[in-house]
Amino acid sequence: MKTIKSLLYILLFTVLTVSCSDDELTAFTGEVTVNLLTNGGTQVVEGKAGEFTYNVVLSRSFDQEINLIFELENLAQYPGLLSIKTNPVVIASGQTTGTLKIVATAKPDAENTLAENVNFKINLASSTGIPNTIRLENEQTITVTSEEDFTPLTQAQKDLVEYYKHKVSI
Repeated sequence: MKTIKSLLYILLFTVLTVSCSDDELTAFTGEVTVNLLTNGGTQVVEGKAGEFTYNVVLSRSFDQEINLIFELENLAQYPGLLSIKTNPVVIASGQTTGTLKIVATAKPDAENTLAENVNFKINLASSTGIPNTIRLENEQTITVTSEEDFTPLTQAQKDLVEYYKHKVSI
């Protein structure tokens, strides 16, 4: 009986060590979500300086660094109003948060061109570091408002100004 008991213990020990020794953990293959949480305002007057800071929060952490690249919708139509300061946003290994900074640069009133407010939606353009599908969970928008009591020059008015600049040699 003692011999059978000893053999059973040896067999149990062998099965446990052989079956569990080199098992790899299964990697998470599900969808990962990204949330943007604002740390302040989401609006600026055209021509005024401003900075918009967002906490970027992943739904889970990973064993490797993740890079998230963001873009602003409509920016190509209004160049120079806003720019993304921290792109890509880097999420360190084992972490779930990073910081996205977007800036509005001050400029002279003469360069202001908005006749109405413009919204810039923040989109997640791409990511590197993990093969999972990553999607932006919530929508954030920055609004650039036109200056009060400011009507931008029409193209005809701009042409007239240029004509007089050349005529008078300003």
